[in-house]
Amino acid sequence: MQVSLIICTYNRCEDLRLTLQQLSQSGLPENFLWELLVMDNNSADDTKSVCSSFADKLPLRYIFEPRQGKSFALNRAVAEARAPLLLLTDDDVSVTPDWIARLTDAAWRHPECVYFGGRVLSQWQGQPPRWFVENHQWLKVNPQIDFGPTEKEVAEVKHMCFLGANFAIRKSVFSPEFRYSEEFGPSGSFFGRRSRHGGEETELQFRMGDRQIKGLYVPDAVVYHRDPLYRMTEKYLRWYHQARGRENILNGDYILTPGHLFGAPRYLWRTFLSSSFQYLLTRWTRPPRVWLQAEIVAAAAWGEIMELRARGVYRKNSDSPQASGSKK
Repeated sequence: MQVSLIICTYNRCEDLRLTLQQLSQSGLPENFLWELLVMDNNSADDTKSVCSSFADKLPLRYIFEPRQGKSFALNRAVAEARAPLLLLTDDDVSVTPDWIARLTDAAWRHPECVYFGGRVLSQWQGQPPRWFVENHQWLKVNPQIDFGPTEKEVAEVKHMCFLGANFAIRKSVFSPEFRYSEEFGPSGSFFGRRSRHGGEETELQFRMGDRQIKGLYVPDAVVYHRDPLYRMTEKYLRWYHQARGRENILNGDYILTPGHLFGAPRYLWRTFLSSSFQYLLTRWTRPPRVWLQAEIVAAAAWGEIMELRARGVYRKNSDSPQASGSKK
């Protein structure tokens, strides 16, 4: 067995059907031994029957993971995988015909590297509003990765992280002590009160970077992320950046200060309120870039406030060591 390809899915059986259809046309040689693990993360739709319909077209193993959360499904997949190289993509992604071959070839050519990633390009599923078209390059709410046409080690580019939609990693790096963090990753439906965007692959790469583990960017390994119109709305924009704010707190990227109000530092409340006010003043009177920036800052601050309140960090005594103003 050379490759275990992993797809985690939750209640998106029709998206999954499209992805499986394209994988069945990959054109891999007959002597290439691989398996496809579809991790059903507690879906309530027809995911299982969709997988069954591809039993004669793909080397597919359907695995049901009842614990809600993508990181639970990923850790289960790592344990179940039979191959030394794990490839990961998503259930709403269109892979190019040579995608598997490109990542596999890079892994064999670079035994010194442990993880790999390629380009993720956005494929709009409709015509978005004008404000989105004009600003999508910097909004980055749709998954996109393009670090140029040249193969390079991750260490050569600061803050260079791959997306789980186009990712490969050697199984040997995992252990009971080194796994996907189950504090991160999507859990449940979009827009829920405690729903999360992701961050599980970024957090894992941060830890690999701390260990000086090498990664490789493979520009010829290309996938297309199918982006529906709901991802091009203000509702999704706010949800996305609120989730990013929560992930900042989970990553420890915050300052513990003595001054706090209702479970969060006063500076976050000021940021949230002033940015919200700026958004309301400019939404219908200024160019979209102005009010979009205000909306994003307000959403991220609100996400940080929600996560800090949920964790109870600022309920501790303000003169404790953890409230001294040091970064945690």
